[in-house]
Amino acid sequence: RAPAPRLAALHLMLGTALLRSGEEAAGERSLRQALELNPGYPKAHLNLGMHGLLHRRLAEAERHFRLALKGDPAAEPAWAGLARVLSERSQLAAAGSAARRAVALAPASADALTACGQAVFALGKVAAAVRAARRALAAAASPVALQSLMFWLNYDPEAESEEVFAQHRRWAALQNAPDPRPHDNAVDAERRLRVGYLWADLYDHPVGRTVVGLIERHDRAR
Repeated sequence: RAPAPRLAALHLMLGTALLRSGEEAAGERSLRQALELNPGYPKAHLNLGMHGLLHRRLAEAERHFRLALKGDPAAEPAWAGLARVLSERSQLAAAGSAARRAVALAPASADALTACGQAVFALGKVAAAVRAARRALAAAASPVALQSLMFWLNYDPEAESEEVFAQHRRWAALQNAPDPRPHDNAVDAERRLRVGYLWADLYDHPVGRTVVGLIERHDRAR
């Protein structure tokens, strides 16, 4: 039988691989098994923190990030993850402090810079958030940084509409658009269309603002 630390490391690798392949329940179980064998294992806590953040289990994510940092205070990803959690929980001063720790540990980390941007954006410092996202994208091709930049530009009064559109196009190119489903709609260019919109972001979100012009321009006669 392998020693407990080695078994814990194997469970960590297995759990991480399972999460990446989409087998989330099995991946989470494996990471928790790693912690049963090595309760203070920073990397296992880090991965469970990231998983909790992804699914917005914020209290759980914060606990795991803090335990990861207890075992490894120099773990920049844990500081960055903690900053994101604290921003989401409206603990803005603490989020900013955690983000600065992440950037101090890894000045060229896209995750740390994006977390820093999120913290300052929550404080209403839009231009600083946009600069942080640009620095993050200069450091690495980070989808999270790109998504953040795309979002924050909507609130930047200095942003040109052409760039906002270009960043949205850039984000759209990363997505895997599903194939259109087969339908039995009549192929008649003159028929009256029934159009509906379903978004999770029609309330306090840039989508809710930008879609107004689209709806106002509907030709209701057609």
